[in-house]
Amino acid sequence: MYASDELWEDDYKKASELADKFTKYQGNVTSSSNTLLSALRDIDSIDLLLGKMICYAKMKQDEDNTNSKYQELFGRGMTLATEVSSKMSYFTPELLSASEETILGFLEENKDLALYEFTLKEILFV
Repeated sequence: MYASDELWEDDYKKASELADKFTKYQGNVTSSSNTLLSALRDIDSIDLLLGKMICYAKMKQDEDNTNSKYQELFGRGMTLATEVSSKMSYFTPELLSASEETILGFLEENKDLALYEFTLKEILFV
């Protein structure tokens, strides 16, 4: 996962920066199929990065639960995940504010959204 803790720190900064940049979609999530696709891809990138970071920190913590360094690293990862979630919290409500026809039209218009069809329909129809 990481050859060193410094690489984990690099990804911590990267995840934080990506979450900050995600605000560019606020108010625009459903402005076009390309914007929606870009937002979904950015969510995937951030989620994968956070998952990797938290998994690494947890596994290092589990190696020696008395090592406070990795308890702290795991805690920082979880705190960052919470902060990221908060920064991205507008996404689903904005998606839900769009009409069903708009989202289904985007799926027809932009074939790259096919990867997210299940997720989009699950959000819209649940």
